[in-house]
Amino acid sequence: MIIANAQKYIRPNNAVTEYVERFKKVYDCKTLFLTNTGMSAIVDTIEYFRKQYKHVSVEETSYFEVRLLYNGEYEQLPDILDGCSDAVYFCDSTINYDIKALSQRVHENGGILIVDNTSDCIYYNNPLKDGADVVVESLTKYVCGHADMTCGLIATNLDCERPFSDYIAMRGECVSEHQGYMAWRGYLTLPIRMERITETTRRICRRLDELGVKYKYIGHGGVILLPDHERYDMDGLKTFTHCNTFGGVESYWSVTYPYEEPYDFLRLSIGLEPYEELIQDVEQMISA
Repeated sequence: MIIANAQKYIRPNNAVTEYVERFKKVYDCKTLFLTNTGMSAIVDTIEYFRKQYKHVSVEETSYFEVRLLYNGEYEQLPDILDGCSDAVYFCDSTINYDIKALSQRVHENGGILIVDNTSDCIYYNNPLKDGADVVVESLTKYVCGHADMTCGLIATNLDCERPFSDYIAMRGECVSEHQGYMAWRGYLTLPIRMERITETTRRICRRLDELGVKYKYIGHGGVILLPDHERYDMDGLKTFTHCNTFGGVESYWSVTYPYEEPYDFLRLSIGLEPYEELIQDVEQMISA
């Protein structure tokens, strides 16, 4: 009986293997997998490792769907670490904690730390270098960068390549050669796009400061979160379009979690359009 390897599909010279090896060099890791979506990368990772630990603990600022999936039981990781050991800990890379110190505490508690790096992306951050055991990332967002395909990534230095690979294969999460190509195509322009997007987003934030508008911004990337989303009029915008994603070359707006306070932000995802066009839309929605 032959068990399919998630990345080789038991076919020789498969192009997916080449893209996996390329991304392994980028993430500087021992083992790397590509999955169909970012969400599948998260769920596959948590489900694989939860069999080896007693608990799953999800940090409160993590991706909404992940918190829902794991029974909505979430809180701040320092509180979790005080009361829970032998667990799979999951958090977002943009949390206001020192990942290096956090990973040390997790390991002292006999646990494993999984970090979602989607909002930072590999251009700005690699949590593996700070002690995270596993990094997951939705390449659909910044890395692919064109909102025209889906792909997820799992990177780790743990010695688990073959059993984890078989687990992903049996869940049907193998990517196609086209997905591998599209992900790598996006990565090649990632530095140029991120520099431009970050520069434009910072300019917009400075204008928001001048207008006295409250917002959240992590300092890089293209996502701005504005509280009290109902106060803004999004009709008649010329550059921003409504789309529930971020990280693309085009600018989008969406409401993150409209039924879950305090996470119901208006999310602006800044693309590559000229600053003048974007700020005109922003000022229009604020004045309205």
